[in-house]
Amino acid sequence: MGFRKRESVSVKHSSFTLIETLVGVIILGLIMVVMTRVLISAQMSYLKQGSNVLVLREGRWALEFMSNELRCATVSSIKTTGFWPNYWNGKRIEFQGDIDNDGSLENVRYQRIRSGWTFINKLGRSVKPGWWWSTPIDMTALIPLNSSATIFSDDGSGLITIELTLRPKPSLPDQKGNRSVTFRTKVRARNP
Repeated sequence: MGFRKRESVSVKHSSFTLIETLVGVIILGLIMVVMTRVLISAQMSYLKQGSNVLVLREGRWALEFMSNELRCATVSSIKTTGFWPNYWNGKRIEFQGDIDNDGSLENVRYQRIRSGWTFINKLGRSVKPGWWWSTPIDMTALIPLNSSATIFSDDGSGLITIELTLRPKPSLPDQKGNRSVTFRTKVRARNP
């Protein structure tokens, strides 16, 4: 009997051990969690910016539209207080002006819209072509529901202050991601 070469039973494979595999899975899991958080944060930021752009666009448009019509008003016809019932004071403005440049005066009203006894989140515009005011057309639907602030005020000389507070989700409270934005402008009526 001669000496035979003994063959090795264990063959070397280039594979991962159980510990190496678990470490790899844990690292991959952590990377996935971090990437998910980054994507969710980016999406929330995008949605927030979109709602902020909507508030800015709608607020600027409403102020510009009201300002253009108020410039055409006659000073003596501007009324922001003295309404009955008095909850309309500061939330309604009525005036006469040649808003469509046809040579005749039109009666125009801007007011906070109500449903029953409570104000809702809309600001409307009405005209009075005859005896009755027309159905209000929505100017904006982003006024906070709990806002009782004055929107319209005047100093009696034809200088009207418009202060419009808007919120992306008006039915929700003022909080992170749903901040109120206040627009303010002063307009002088040009006609005596």
